[in-house]
Amino acid sequence: MKKLMVVLSLIAAAWAEEQNKLVHGGPCDKTSHPYQAALYASGHLLCGGVLIHPLWVLTAAHCKKPNLQVFLGKHNLRQRESSQEQSSVVRAVIHPGYDAATHDQDIMLLRLARPAKLSELIQPLPLERDCSANTTSCHILGWGKTADGDFPDTIQCAYIHLVPREECERAYPGQITQNMLCAGDEKYGKDSCQVR
Repeated sequence: MKKLMVVLSLIAAAWAEEQNKLVHGGPCDKTSHPYQAALYASGHLLCGGVLIHPLWVLTAAHCKKPNLQVFLGKHNLRQRESSQEQSSVVRAVIHPGYDAATHDQDIMLLRLARPAKLSELIQPLPLERDCSANTTSCHILGWGKTADGDFPDTIQCAYIHLVPREECERAYPGQITQNMLCAGDEKYGKDSCQVR
């Protein structure tokens, strides 16, 4: 369940990057995120994603743009890294229930043009088969804007807590569907995104 929550958090982080927000995190260790993907459109970072298979990246449906390029093995966006590889996207599979207005079912699979060359810094996220664990926190990461308003060169990480659905619905009345989870850290203000 923890890894599933990481995947869901990364989807939230993908939304956050489009919204330019990842606040109160810190630099990630270079080897801590071999599954992280950086999605570029027109030469600019658009969203984050997760490598779940050598040919497939999981991301948010709202990140669909023509001519997406996927970078794997990236840590520093301003440097060409020996670990990085780039692939075009040959197919995008958006959840059939995706609703752009509400962000419900905001999930998409991207098929890469060629399989990722797996290494220490490029690995699929191993997904849990048993989703019965009671997870209370998530690991979020991305290159979005930090608390000081700057965009970092290197990927940032933070741990945040899952928020009970009732509390989330009070904070965002009428905006939370059964397919969403809420997470954040009220004490430290850690966040990956906000509903609109």
